[in-house]
Amino acid sequence: MQNAVWPKIAAPSQIQSYRYFVCSDKVGDVVSAGWVRLTRLYRGRFSASLKRGPCTRTPEDLARIMPALEDALYRMGAISVAVNPHWQDEDAETCEDVLMRGGYARVPSDEQTLPSATALIDLDGSEDALLGSFSQRRRRDLRSSGGTEVEVRPVASLAESSRLSEIMREMARTTGLEIDGQHDFSAHFRVLQAHPGLGTMNAALVDGKIIGGSVSYREAQRSYALLVATSPGMRGGRSTSLYWQNILDAKRQGSNVLDLVGYPDPRLSGSGEAAGRQEFKDSFRPRIVTLPPIMKKVLRPVEARAYRELRRLYRRSRWKTQIKAIIHRSA
Repeated sequence: MQNAVWPKIAAPSQIQSYRYFVCSDKVGDVVSAGWVRLTRLYRGRFSASLKRGPCTRTPEDLARIMPALEDALYRMGAISVAVNPHWQDEDAETCEDVLMRGGYARVPSDEQTLPSATALIDLDGSEDALLGSFSQRRRRDLRSSGGTEVEVRPVASLAESSRLSEIMREMARTTGLEIDGQHDFSAHFRVLQAHPGLGTMNAALVDGKIIGGSVSYREAQRSYALLVATSPGMRGGRSTSLYWQNILDAKRQGSNVLDLVGYPDPRLSGSGEAAGRQEFKDSFRPRIVTLPPIMKKVLRPVEARAYRELRRLYRRSRWKTQIKAIIHRSA
């Protein structure tokens, strides 16, 4: 669940770096392994984040490895550690309980940048069976001109991936989505060129013009529809063709489930996405699962309070996207 290639997408910089780790027990068996992102705050201090990690065989193993990880990161200069192990449903609840007993707490809602629920399309069975499980509207999309006028194919060049990055930026300006290096289609194109077995990148075209695209990755038996960028020309049933190709690609690669990466958390009132996006995902009749929230433990309380105040001011700034871009360019 923590592929070693992720740091190649959001590349290291002066303010962001990565460390790989392995935790083993006294007899030498590996209990956990993965990577941690270090965000530099000032000289000698950083915040540590294990997105979708740490990885363990069981949720209970978190109680064994976190003290060792915390100690190592503290000695390196960490002021806090944020974690987000990728378990689901009852295992997710166990994970959260174990972390709370270890001194972790949920981060505030404005820092919950990863979904605490998601939608899974089960890929077992035939293509006809999958189609039969979709809503009538999605089936109609694929039968009608909405399914035939749109050409969906792999992205063929760096220039095409750059066009998808432009569409992503246009979409962010319209929707208010905050984007960063992991939304750069060109970075994903380079990674998938070097590691084609990791996933797929598709473009959707009408009359030869790119109007949208997607990036999917495969990890173990699960594929992730990580990014979807759409222009106004992709509204309506045209997006169905793009998602259907993601499903076909995931089946071809041997995955048994496609994760649509995010869904309003049924445990929270008024959470989640725009109603239209939720309705679209619902029309594929997915299975909804809950995930652990991002949880954090403070290792240096005084310094963490100062950092938290600066972060609060940044998140409230109307220029936060521009500030982030300037920081990354200067780094």
